[in-house]
Amino acid sequence: MPKFYEFFFNPKLDKNIIFDTFCFTPETNQEKRLGWLYMAGQLKNALLQGKNLLQNIAEVAQQEYYNCKNENSEECFKLSLQKVNKFLAEEIADGNTSWLGNLSFSIINILPDFSTRISKTDGLILLVLKDKEIFSINDNLKYNQPTKAFSNIISGKLEKNNKIIISNPEIIELFQERQILKEILYDEKAKKIKKIFRSEKNFLKEAFGFCLLVVLRNKKFSLKKTELKRRKPIIRWLIPSFVDPFAKPTNPTAAKLKRIAVILIILAILLLFGHFIFAK
Repeated sequence: MPKFYEFFFNPKLDKNIIFDTFCFTPETNQEKRLGWLYMAGQLKNALLQGKNLLQNIAEVAQQEYYNCKNENSEECFKLSLQKVNKFLAEEIADGNTSWLGNLSFSIINILPDFSTRISKTDGLILLVLKDKEIFSINDNLKYNQPTKAFSNIISGKLEKNNKIIISNPEIIELFQERQILKEILYDEKAKKIKKIFRSEKNFLKEAFGFCLLVVLRNKKFSLKKTELKRRKPIIRWLIPSFVDPFAKPTNPTAAKLKRIAVILIILAILLLFGHFIFAK
């Protein structure tokens, strides 16, 4: 079962550029054969009408893929890409064209046996880390027409502890300069991810962009008969932050009681203040 880590660096630094990641996992036996979907996108010149474009693309791909009745998962993946292309064509027909030339998006499908399919547009960097080497597959996936953005698919088979990284070029460049890519590559079981990013925190505070890291694991996952939901990340790190991203989560019950106590104290003070005023 893959683990994934989402890192966001100064997402509000440039209001004209938005980025996001989307990670979905199967939660029913019917969806098990379809595996996982990981998506990431960036939109430049993000006007008001385009703010939800990344989310909409992810939802279209996810719904079409996991609702597919075809026994062939490859055909289901192709159908989901066709649905996304149709959605983008409809956006153009409706006059929503500000995203043309500004959209970067990647879609990854990983099956239970680690067979992997990838489709992407230009703009984002996609790396595969395996066998102590880093492979870039960005030159293999090009497109010419906006309405056929996701027409090319590259397929392959990955193995346990292999990793996939999707990020914007600026973050990848920083990772190379600071030897972060090399450290992630040699961290075979991804046990030092937190430590690696914590040690580079001062440099990453100046960065702008995101990184989605997927680590392949052999651990089996249990399936629940529940409605498909977007899975919560292992780490979702926003920089800068007033909270230590590696701190243990607080107890929600204790936090709730603390808020109630504060409210009661404020009410008591107001009642006393009112009593003194009207007593005169």
